Amino acid sequence: MNLLGKTIHKIILIDFFSEEERIENKVSLTLSEFLKKSHVETICFYPNSNEEMSDLLIEIPKLDINNGVVIHLIGHGGKQYFGNNKNVLFEWLELNKLLTNINLVTNDSLIVNATLLCDGFNILEPMNTIDSQKHFYAAIYSKTKRSNQTLRHNIDFYQKCFNNPDSIKNLEEINDIIEDNQDERPYDMKIL
Repeated sequence: MNLLGKTIHKIILIDFFSEEERIENKVSLTLSEFLKKSHVETICFYPNSNEEMSDLLIEIPKLDINNGVVIHLIGHGGKQYFGNNKNVLFEWLELNKLLTNINLVTNDSLIVNATLLCDGFNILEPMNTIDSQKHFYAAIYSKTKRSNQTLRHNIDFYQKCFNNPDSIKNLEEINDIIEDNQDERPYDMKIL
């Protein structure tokens, strides 16, 4: 799959939902099944604490991720934190610091998908407050609260990227068919 000019070899889903929420909404299960059927190597992780999340992000560079990887975050989002709103509240600033090493290992091809988090655009906020190292190649994110249709939008977006390498056009097409009746287009992307 081609995404923002990078060939993607692996998608890492990091699901922060509680076990109850995972069973109820089946977001990571549905998304991973779709990606695996589409022949994209997909790995799911379910951190239950900030320590587990930090350890996971430190371990990811040891995986075979030399080029083309997406880290897709799933959970609840807010201004300074994301996670499960209970025992995992991970700071965006801390995330970006840990992503820097992953981006180096991937030869500047790490893409972070934060569309399955409310207010995923906050991933961009720490850019002005930390060192000048590039934390990731690009981010795809939500600009609004997550909706019931977000999972379907993500599957549709990835399906479009399998068939058409123009990621920007693909995301615009998803924004064009949004059923939330929102004034603001809910998804955007930025290449750093």
